[in-house]
Amino acid sequence: MTQRFFAIPACDPVAAEAELNQLLTASRVLIVERHCVASGEASFRAVCVRIASGPGPLPQALKADQAGARRVDYREVLRGCE
Repeated sequence: MTQRFFAIPACDPVAAEAELNQLLTASRVLIVERHCVASGEASFRAVCVRIASGPGPLPQALKADQAGARRVDYREVLRGCE
């Protein structure tokens, strides 16, 4: 697993958002953590993206269902790491 960090400025987010979106569409994303940092004109969103290593799609056990929350079946996840 690798991590990427982004600071997306509140006043001019376009370039940083494009870089983040490119990573999200091209990677096997496991977790995205977001936090707002309020600092007047220098305010920004801090984003941490955790990415699964290795090729191919994510195992079905790591994908969320329609409700957005699914119990992880680690047997299926670990089977995909062999």
